[in-house]
Amino acid sequence: LDLSGCNLKANHFFALAGGLTHVKTFDLFSNPGLHGDGLKALVKSQKSSDILPLERLSIGGCNLQDEDCVAIVELMCMFPSLTHLSLYHNFFGTLGMAQLEESLIRSRLEVLHVGGNDLDSEACSILGRVLHENQHIRQLNVLENCIGNDGVGDLLKGAQESQSLQFLDLNKTGVDAGVLDAVVMC
Repeated sequence: LDLSGCNLKANHFFALAGGLTHVKTFDLFSNPGLHGDGLKALVKSQKSSDILPLERLSIGGCNLQDEDCVAIVELMCMFPSLTHLSLYHNFFGTLGMAQLEESLIRSRLEVLHVGGNDLDSEACSILGRVLHENQHIRQLNVLENCIGNDGVGDLLKGAQESQSLQFLDLNKTGVDAGVLDAVVMC
């Protein structure tokens, strides 16, 4: 179900009540109305549903912030079959990642896209722990975050310890090419 760029508001999400029972892919990219009440409405609209088969959820570009991550955790619990989660181009940072950490560790996610947020070195430490603990994640995208050389260490350690990670995107993160080359050589 592709509702990207539809400028949906909170009342639209209530209208989806139980409507995701057979949906495997749900794309809400670029719906800024999802921030705050919209995300809460989406969670509330699905609470009456049975376990949902959703595998792919894209809620990038929705102006989501740290406080919205609690609702994202609820969505992840409601969709235990979720394998792809895109949170690209929102506004959450370390606090949001801390709220998501346990759910990310327990999830069956194979692809996680958190590029274009406000992630820093602390958020990368959290992602490093997630990679170490969750042996399902094959792809992690953290591009366009201001991580720098200081923040990448724990993330790279988690990546090296992961048995499943095949792709890590660190483009436009302020990490020097020399640091990345050293990791590739290992």
